[in-house]
Amino acid sequence: MILAKLVNYYHRLANETDKISGSLKVPSYGFSEEKISYILVLNEQGELLDYQTNLTDDKKPQPKLMSVPRPEKRTSGVKPNFLWDKTAYVLGVESNKDKATAKEQPLTSSEKTFDAFKQSHLNLLKDTQDVGLLAVRQFFENWLPEHFAQSILPKEILDTNIVFKLDGTSGYIHDRQAAKDLWAKLLITEDAEQGFCLVT
Repeated sequence: MILAKLVNYYHRLANETDKISGSLKVPSYGFSEEKISYILVLNEQGELLDYQTNLTDDKKPQPKLMSVPRPEKRTSGVKPNFLWDKTAYVLGVESNKDKATAKEQPLTSSEKTFDAFKQSHLNLLKDTQDVGLLAVRQFFENWLPEHFAQSILPKEILDTNIVFKLDGTSGYIHDRQAAKDLWAKLLITEDAEQGFCLVT
């Protein structure tokens, strides 16, 4: 009885918005609050139109928390997140950690992480009919890490977490119902174990 009430309370909070921050009081199942610094704005053809910052207004701006599909555990190996990640995964670029060559070459390519993120999303979104998810798929059909140097994106975006937004719409692509439905299916296939609990 107590477990059932706790579950109901969680579901109620997961649908309530905090009056100050505007975000949900608790993340939905399979989601977590993560620090997101930038938002890539795509058109329906998957072209990068713009970017938006998601930083605080402090003297030293910090990334704001956003509810996103929960991150992969990366104790070892390359594991892309769903519809968000660091620039090494999403764009295939990161800042050059070698101070000696950083002035000459301020960024490095991250081929393994980018290829993993790209292939993962091309596979996951191959049958989607959702206009937002289609835009992400088309973005990865065309984007190459070397495009970064000629893009509108600032160097400050390197090594930060980024998400996607469809131009002319409110919210983010990972918040679209089609994205949530797809994420729920992934959670079931990856995490679920057959059985019964006291709540169900």
